[in-house]
Amino acid sequence: PNLARGYHRRPNDDAFAEGWFRGGDLALVDAGGFYQIVGRAKELIISGGENIHPAEIENIALADATVAEAAVVGVPDAQWGEVAVLAVVARPGMTVDTERLQAAFAVTLARFKHPRRIVVLDALPKTALGKVRKTDLAIDLQQAGALEAEAGLMATRHGTAAVRRLTIRPQRPYTAAHARGEPAD
Repeated sequence: PNLARGYHRRPNDDAFAEGWFRGGDLALVDAGGFYQIVGRAKELIISGGENIHPAEIENIALADATVAEAAVVGVPDAQWGEVAVLAVVARPGMTVDTERLQAAFAVTLARFKHPRRIVVLDALPKTALGKVRKTDLAIDLQQAGALEAEAGLMATRHGTAAVRRLTIRPQRPYTAAHARGEPAD
């Protein structure tokens, strides 16, 4: 009742298709009839007409012993429409080897699914419930210039940072009201 309270006894609502509730999850079904959730429809990246599921890239990154957290976002690209960018947080006391991550992607993923850039962050922006705020992450990466810069230092809205090492802080505190979808004060 909590999940679909607004849809109770409203089978013709736009959230339903052919009698099924569309929650926004994307899944694959194998030959045995088992489903594997691969992401959310709103997080799907379409690059050059090809679908990229962020969870595929994130799972490979998280398999690396130096990666504590990973998030993939789609960012605008003039040639492909959108490209994947991987943001990772290193485990305490460790350094992420981005070349090793790229090698892992080369073994497992089709070339078009490889992240265009890997950015190492101090922390990922999260909701009060601990979920990564991917929309904010994409905006922060674009504003920080992490996607255009090639080397050296760059100016960010938080000061100067190395291209592959950014500290991104939310512009405003994220509260439980935001997590419930209520407007900001």
